[in-house]
Amino acid sequence: MHASRSGAVLLCAALSLGGCGDDADGSREATPAVPQEEAAARAPAPEPLYGPGGELLGSGRRVAGLELPRGLEAEREERRRHVFRTRVPLTKVQRYFGTRLVTGQVDSIGDGAIYREATPQGVRGGVVKMDVSILPLGQGLARVEIVEILPPPPNPPPESQVLERYRRDSQMWD
Repeated sequence: MHASRSGAVLLCAALSLGGCGDDADGSREATPAVPQEEAAARAPAPEPLYGPGGELLGSGRRVAGLELPRGLEAEREERRRHVFRTRVPLTKVQRYFGTRLVTGQVDSIGDGAIYREATPQGVRGGVVKMDVSILPLGQGLARVEIVEILPPPPNPPPESQVLERYRRDSQMWD
């Protein structure tokens, strides 16, 4: 070994630097890179959308007691209005909500559906009625909108008071 070369090897060893060794032919040794497959294996796997029977799974997120399915992306959320988009097939989304909502009225609109004045199945106590629409958007997208319906006031005013207020307010605009 030449003095200059052995000095460089000793210097590298003394400084504990990795990748300073020379191969027999004098070329530098490359530091091994982490293979892409190994890096991908370290990343957490995304949650599956479907169960073993192909049914859409719940996300754990709730709106007015109704558990939302996986795969929804919030588009707009207001106080009592929640709008989502999804790439999950429309039929799977409709089947998911259809088994979780109790209603006497389902309106078909093309390939979509609106569950009117529905309540989440199995919810006890402060049950909130809602309209849930599941409509196609095209290009493989579907739109889910949940509108919570306010309950009537516990002590509504008598009809005579409501009519009197209406007359009074109408006269202001005449």
